[in-house]
Amino acid sequence: MNSKNLAQMLGLEPGTEISNAASVFLEQVKEYMNSVQANPSEAHVKAEENALLMLYRSFFQYALEWAGQERKKFVKQPNHPDAAKLKKKAAEALNDLQDNIIKFALTYMRLNRSMGIIQNELDTYEKTGQVDKNIEWTSDTGILLQRYRKERKALAESNERLLRGIEVLDSNEKHFDLLEQAAQKVFDEQGEEYLRSYRSALRSGDFGKAEKALQTMAAAKRKFSIDKKAEESALQTIQKSGKAFIDAVMNSQDHLRGPDGKLFLKKGEMKVILDAQMREIEQRNMYIQKYHQPYMEYRLNGLRHLKEKLLVVGSLEGLTTLYMRLMRGMAQPLADIKQVREYETEVIGNVYYLLGGRFQEVDNIEKWNVETLQEFAESMQDFKGAQ
Repeated sequence: MNSKNLAQMLGLEPGTEISNAASVFLEQVKEYMNSVQANPSEAHVKAEENALLMLYRSFFQYALEWAGQERKKFVKQPNHPDAAKLKKKAAEALNDLQDNIIKFALTYMRLNRSMGIIQNELDTYEKTGQVDKNIEWTSDTGILLQRYRKERKALAESNERLLRGIEVLDSNEKHFDLLEQAAQKVFDEQGEEYLRSYRSALRSGDFGKAEKALQTMAAAKRKFSIDKKAEESALQTIQKSGKAFIDAVMNSQDHLRGPDGKLFLKKGEMKVILDAQMREIEQRNMYIQKYHQPYMEYRLNGLRHLKEKLLVVGSLEGLTTLYMRLMRGMAQPLADIKQVREYETEVIGNVYYLLGGRFQEVDNIEKWNVETLQEFAESMQDFKGAQ
C-alpha cells in the first residue's frame, strides 16, 4: 500500500499534515486492537495482524514522503550548526524505531487477543450459574491446583495402564488358576512353596527364575496317593499353563506394573488400585472445578499486569507522537539552540533510550504472553477432562 492508498483508506486529503494523518491512523490501529479482543479466533487475528502490519508500514511510508515534501518547503531556511549531527542520529535510528514500534503494536494486539480468549471463556462459564464468588484465589491455590493437575494426569495414565492390564489378566488368569489347581493335585504341602517361588519371580519380573520354578516342580516329589495318569496330566498342565502365564505377563509387563514396581498377577488386585485411584481423580476433579472461575480471573489479571508492563515502555499514542517528532525534526529546520536542545533531549534522547534497552522488555512480554496462553489452553483441557 502506497501513501496515496493509505490516504484513501483513511479518508485523508492529499498532503494532509502528518499530525492529522497520525490521528486518523491511530483510530484505525485502535479499531484493529479492539477487534481482536472482541473476536480472538486465530483466523481473524491473523488477518488483523496482517492488516495492522500493512497499516504501519504504509503510515511510515506516508511520513517519509511527507518529510520529503517538507524539506523542499524549507530548503532555503538555515539550520543551527548543531542540528546536522542530530538529524544524522535521527536518520540512523529511524529504521530500528519503526521496526520496534511495529513489534510493540503486534505484542499489544496479541495481548488483547489473549485477554479476549480468557474473557470469552470466563463469560461462558459464568452463564452456567456455577460461579461461587466467595472462593478466593491465593498463591497457595495456584501451587496446589498445578500439583493436582499433574497428579490427575499421572493417575489417569496409570488407570489407563491398569485397565489394559486387567484385560490381559482377564484372558490369561485362567492359566494361573489351572497351574495352582494342578500343583495342589500333584504335591503335598510343598506345592505352595513351589508356587510361592513362581509367583515371587513373576511379581519381580524375573521370568527366568519363574521358568526355573516350573522346572523345579517338574522334578519335585509328588503325592504318594495320586495315580500315574492324573499325575501326568497335572504335570503337563503345570508346564503348559505355567509357561503360558509367564509369556502373557512378560509381554504385558508395562501394563501390569504397580506403583511399587511389582507386577500384578490377579485382576482383583488391580481393580482395588484402580478404584482407589478413581476416587483420587474425583477429588482432584472437584478441586479443579471449584477453582476454575478464580483461576480464569487470575490469568486475566496476569495479562492485565503484562499490559501495564508494556505500557511502561510506551503507548500506541506516545510512540506515534515520538515518531512524528523525530520525522518533523528531520524534515523541518532546527533554527535556534532552543529547538536543537529540545530535539536532542526530548526526542533523540528518548529514541535512543528506548532502542538501548527499553524495547527489549517487549520481547519478554511477548514470551510471557505466549506462555500464559499455552498454560491456559492446557488448563482448559484439564478442566474439561474434570467435568
